[in-house]
Amino acid sequence: MARRVLSRAAAIRVFEEIETGRGGIAELVRERPAAGTLSREALSGAGGVLTVFRAVAVLDGGALRREAVASTSLDWRVPADMLPDFPLVMGGDAFVDNRPHLLRYELPLDRVLAHVPTLVGLALEALPDWRGRKVADRWGGRVPLSGLAKLGMREQEVVADLSGLAPEVLAFDNTVEGRLDMSLVRPLGEGRLRTGEECFDHLWRGSSFVFCGDRGAEVARLDRLAAAVRALVADRGSAPDAGPPGPAPR
Repeated sequence: MARRVLSRAAAIRVFEEIETGRGGIAELVRERPAAGTLSREALSGAGGVLTVFRAVAVLDGGALRREAVASTSLDWRVPADMLPDFPLVMGGDAFVDNRPHLLRYELPLDRVLAHVPTLVGLALEALPDWRGRKVADRWGGRVPLSGLAKLGMREQEVVADLSGLAPEVLAFDNTVEGRLDMSLVRPLGEGRLRTGEECFDHLWRGSSFVFCGDRGAEVARLDRLAAAVRALVADRGSAPDAGPPGPAPR
């Protein structure tokens, strides 16, 4: 079945796209529509809806752009970990606040174009000699296909048509304080921190820096952040029951 879906060349393209992030997965499934069909079959959500997450940056004072085809993830941790990576933008003689946003979409299943773990499984089946193979990376070198296969499985990427869908939004300032807030998203979402008091101690206890503001006001602000993070990442019953086909990379 897999060999009828992806040729060897298309299978290699899957791994090259995982490495380079050029956005060619959507084009690949347009050329190989059966891969898109299998992607949708591999995912099931409550009422045919999946929860997906995405990280974007918006210039201070700007608005979220209307999304079209975009990369999302079933795992909120993947875009959450990207938030601190958005660079500051230079505007004139000063830095402009390029505000990172964590977005949550409720995605109808028919908007799924590709489920990358499914494509990885199909690609591995189309390349029975994949062990030991390497593909070109973005720097002109070569990287092991096995590592890219594991990355593609782990990131749980879903390429989706987000046209007309309104996300839930959690925005951060791209400042020192904002980056401290971003560092709390994973421990809050995973339940390792729960209250503003715990967040405050996590940030400042044992730090070489001293918090000089109003502790009570900061704890209250962190309580609001904790509630917002939990609400955004909460499982509301639309988690997919997915299992990518094909052999798992070892």
